[in-house]
Amino acid sequence: MKLKKSFDKALLKSKIMIEDYIFKCSNRISPSYFTRSGKMGFKETILFMINMINKSLQIELNNFFEVILKRDKVISKQAFSENRQKISPNAFIELNDGIIDVIYNECDEYSLWNGYRLSAIDGTTLYNLQ
Repeated sequence: MKLKKSFDKALLKSKIMIEDYIFKCSNRISPSYFTRSGKMGFKETILFMINMINKSLQIELNNFFEVILKRDKVISKQAFSENRQKISPNAFIELNDGIIDVIYNECDEYSLWNGYRLSAIDGTTLYNLQ
C-alpha cells in the first residue's frame, strides 16, 4: 500500500512542477515562448509529450483535446511540433529527477535483486506484488 501512496505522491509532485511558473520559465528555450495563452500552452504540451502515443500524431492530438482538455478546437501536428521545439529537454530531466526523489525517499518496500532495485512499468495498472 505504501508503494501506491509513493506513486501518488510522485504524480502530485510532477503535477505541481508542470504547473509551476518558475519551472515553465526555466525550461523554455526563449523568454518570449509561452507568454500568451494559446490553444496549447506549456503545460498542455508537456502533458501531451509524456502521454503514451499509440496512433498517428493528429489522431492523438484530436483525442487529447477532446478527452483530456475537453476543448473543441484542435491544433495541427505542425503547430504541436513548433510548441515541442520551444521546450528545453531539461524539463523532462527535472521531472524525472523529482519523481525519482519522491519514490526513493518515500518508498522502502522494494525487494532487492543482486543488490539492485528492479522495477518494470508497462502503462497499465499499478499493483503491489508483495
